[in-house]
Amino acid sequence: MAIVRWSLVGLMAIAAGAAWIHVARPTSGAASRADARFHCPMHPSVLQDHGGDCPICGMRLVPVPAQGSGSGTKLEPRGREASVQGGPSSVPGVVPVFLEPERLQLIGVRTAQAARRRLAPELRTVGFVTADENRLASVTVRFSGYVKDVRVKGAVARVRKGQVLASVYSPELVTPQLAFVNSVRWSNAAGSAGTPPAASAPLSDDPRRRLLLLGVSEQDLAEMEQKLEPLQDLKIRSPIDGWAVSSTLREGSYVEPGAELFQIADLSRVWVIADFFERDMGRIRVGQPAKVKIAAHPDRIFSGRVEFLYPSLNPGTRTLQARIELANPNLLLRPGMYGDVLVELGPSDVLAIPAEALVDTGETQYVFVAARGGQLEPRRLAVGARGDGWVQVLSGLSEGETVVTTGNFLVDSESRLRAALDGFAAKPR
Repeated sequence: MAIVRWSLVGLMAIAAGAAWIHVARPTSGAASRADARFHCPMHPSVLQDHGGDCPICGMRLVPVPAQGSGSGTKLEPRGREASVQGGPSSVPGVVPVFLEPERLQLIGVRTAQAARRRLAPELRTVGFVTADENRLASVTVRFSGYVKDVRVKGAVARVRKGQVLASVYSPELVTPQLAFVNSVRWSNAAGSAGTPPAASAPLSDDPRRRLLLLGVSEQDLAEMEQKLEPLQDLKIRSPIDGWAVSSTLREGSYVEPGAELFQIADLSRVWVIADFFERDMGRIRVGQPAKVKIAAHPDRIFSGRVEFLYPSLNPGTRTLQARIELANPNLLLRPGMYGDVLVELGPSDVLAIPAEALVDTGETQYVFVAARGGQLEPRRLAVGARGDGWVQVLSGLSEGETVVTTGNFLVDSESRLRAALDGFAAKPR
């Protein structure tokens, strides 16, 4: 029994020692981190209580900010190193920075003042070319019959006004043609008998009108007058110059009244349909000058005007569509092409800054405002129109304030690095 008792006491002592070691280790680690006063800006895991170089990258160690200071800590400059001038920032992930004048000159930082200027902005978007719907002609028949000959074959073909597209045999038109031919014969007979022409003119007037209403062309009527017999095949002709953009007609097929045989598009003028975001709806007006640049012709600029604004938004893209009409005499613009559309909004006096001063992340637009003593403060902006290398400032900046125009990428990188280091140092361990 004594052996068992002392064995249990020994096991309890071992367990107590292990528990004490487990509790003491985090305290010791925390104390060592608390004593660390220097760290590597590129490798925050490198911490030590004395200065020197980073064992990983060889970079000079910098002082660790005071615990809990966050982005509101101001680091004392060490030689040519930058320090953070803390303070609230309206841009997430970016903090104000302090750069010595020598370093500002070294990285090539240039500044400019926000000032009012006369700006001729352009609203840029994309658009696609389509046929002018007012210059489309649908070729149909007003009688039933059988297709005997298709002169224009294929999905697309160049046609001229009056060109024969196909011929159709129609039993329905045999009787109206006979009536017209007989009226012509009677008129000729009456004229040869010495009857005044005025008395014989009405004889062929009614049959002619009936055939014209059925879609028979003047050329076919003239041929019947010459031959004095009905035509076996009635010719379907193009009503305009253009391109036959669609045809499902086949020889031997049966057509009914109202069937569309061809669709002719006159492409001497085309439309460009441009999409504008909802936020730009109030800036688009009918009559504004517009320019279109097509990738197929990079050296050409096609000029036109906004002719029409569609009354509803496109449900697929949630954009407002505007129609621009352009002349197209050489068929440089073909339906289906995409291009850049620039709409001139008209000059106005606005508060503007150089375009290169704006840092645009897609979701946030901001600039770095230069204050006294080398402090650069990130400032979130609401921007408007752009043009001639300038950007309109709607809010966030006052006239006369100085912004960084050159080297702001390096300043932005420094600011984001300092914000990350502050966040790492402020994180409890």
